[in-house]
Amino acid sequence: MKKIWTLCILILIMGFARPGLAETMEEAELGEVVVTATKTEEQIKELSSSVSVITRTEIEQKKLDSVVELLRTIPGLDVTRSGGPGKSTAIYLRGGNAGHTLVLVDGVQVNSPTLGSFDFADLTIDNIERIEIVRGPQSTLYGSDAMSGVINIITRKGVGKPKAALTFEGGSYQTYREVASLTAGSETVNFSLAASHLETEGISAAAEQQGNHEDDGYTNTTISMRLGAEVFKQARLDTSLRYIEAESELDALGMDDPNYKQDSRTLILGTNFSHYLTGWWEQILKLQLTKNELEYTDPDTSWNNFKIDTAVREAEWQHNLYLLDDTDTLTLGAEYEEQAGENQGVFDEFVINRALYIQNQLKLLDKSLFITAGARLDDHSLFGSQDTYRVGLAYRLKSTNTSFKANLGTGFKAPTLNDLFYRDPWGSRGNPELEPEENQGLDFGIEQRFWEDRIFLGATYFYNSFDNLIEWVEYAPWSWEPQNVADATTAGWELEADINPVDELKLSGNYTYTDTENKQTGKELSRRPKHKLNLNLNYRPWEKLNLNLGINYVGQRWNDADNKKRVDSYTRVDLAISYDICDYAQLFGRVENLLDKQYQEVLDYSAPGASFYGGVKLTF
Repeated sequence: MKKIWTLCILILIMGFARPGLAETMEEAELGEVVVTATKTEEQIKELSSSVSVITRTEIEQKKLDSVVELLRTIPGLDVTRSGGPGKSTAIYLRGGNAGHTLVLVDGVQVNSPTLGSFDFADLTIDNIERIEIVRGPQSTLYGSDAMSGVINIITRKGVGKPKAALTFEGGSYQTYREVASLTAGSETVNFSLAASHLETEGISAAAEQQGNHEDDGYTNTTISMRLGAEVFKQARLDTSLRYIEAESELDALGMDDPNYKQDSRTLILGTNFSHYLTGWWEQILKLQLTKNELEYTDPDTSWNNFKIDTAVREAEWQHNLYLLDDTDTLTLGAEYEEQAGENQGVFDEFVINRALYIQNQLKLLDKSLFITAGARLDDHSLFGSQDTYRVGLAYRLKSTNTSFKANLGTGFKAPTLNDLFYRDPWGSRGNPELEPEENQGLDFGIEQRFWEDRIFLGATYFYNSFDNLIEWVEYAPWSWEPQNVADATTAGWELEADINPVDELKLSGNYTYTDTENKQTGKELSRRPKHKLNLNLNYRPWEKLNLNLGINYVGQRWNDADNKKRVDSYTRVDLAISYDICDYAQLFGRVENLLDKQYQEVLDYSAPGASFYGGVKLTF
């Protein structure tokens, strides 16, 4: 505890000590602005964190319909899906567990209180402006779950005169998708609304190679809205809402199950009130709610039938102090969070967490040296206090356009409601005495830009040490209990390159090497490939036509913790084409898995073969 208060005092001293800065500050535009890394708007080039951004332009170029398909291309991030569209989907960031990445939608936490992770199966790209991914421990700003990083999905902000759009799409597996949207915005008011419906017969979730042929369909209806308004001078009110209703047919134990299905209803709601008390003091009050109703039904079994309702309610009061002509940004905040869950007939419980955090960002040496330091104290209603910290450093050599970056930080994950309170008639039980999982992570790297930023090269080394990992242990015959018994390490390299020789052509690629180890057994962690490679080419030969080619290679990985069942490597090729007939109409098409590669992401579960989709988008 002493170290965290010592760090807080040092951060405050940094915040009010005048740095030795040149009188004339650099005014040149530095590039893209992100908010997730620091909770304030900052240029990527001024951040020490490893950050990736998926822009609206990339979303439009690739013509995909789900967020998880976009995330496959991110360095350090692995995706596994147990079947076709709408089936259980997990991500692993820098080798951490699925629950070690915090997922936000417009800053609203969406990780499940019972599972601890977020299932990306139902999250479509409708009304999404950009996706920001921050790699490395981020618990100092975000608390529990942000052990490996944070993914923030940000909704579109309406701009300009009212504009409406209709999209119609159809394709393989009797897939049909319709989208309607409306946007508008001025300096004082902005608005965006989108509604979509997706329906597909799908493929057999259980692997067809094992003789399973019963298709498992999926439907998804999503409504997304963002509304912002200036309520009085220097004060804004912004609200975002996303409602998802989905139904997915499932298979269990790697075999066809014609009557097993999942129904899900999710509400994500966030409201932010931001106000500049002075020209240098901004306060933001955030109120957030995520609710999920999940029901599994299977008339053919007695065990595949259950209903789980969860809710996360959070309030946060954030203060940003822009000091010393914006060369010093001091951020302080307080949070209150309640996680509640009811597994009908099993438990109906909740936990509360309170937190205080502080962060300081300095821009020194004529904006060549950037220092970020932060600390946080969480107080959980069951396990008590948990402190975390993070320190980041970035240095830019302006003469050569070279940047050096390094970060050291800690993260934690609170036990889930299942870990704490689960019980079944056969003796398995939760453990209210659990301690939080912990991580100490570091990374350092170099970035080089050439030719007026038309060429970008980056290399980052990362290392994570996970302690007190929770595993379900057999404490009596056929009876299981979660315990803090596991430790693990993950380490590797993330290599990136972007080449934009002419405005019409962009080449990008990244390679990730990840080495993982369970320190108790010496085995590799399951479902984390050592090698992953992504390549993308976007070519616009003339103004109306756009071509996008993506290649995704995923190396071999183990499917189980004992390293006895291996999942083979695969290479997937995707192609998307769009053509603007006129200012108001666009034809588009895409082919997923162009080479018809037969592969699995989870052992004994299918992945779609070559799939063809096409449609039209009308804009008014």
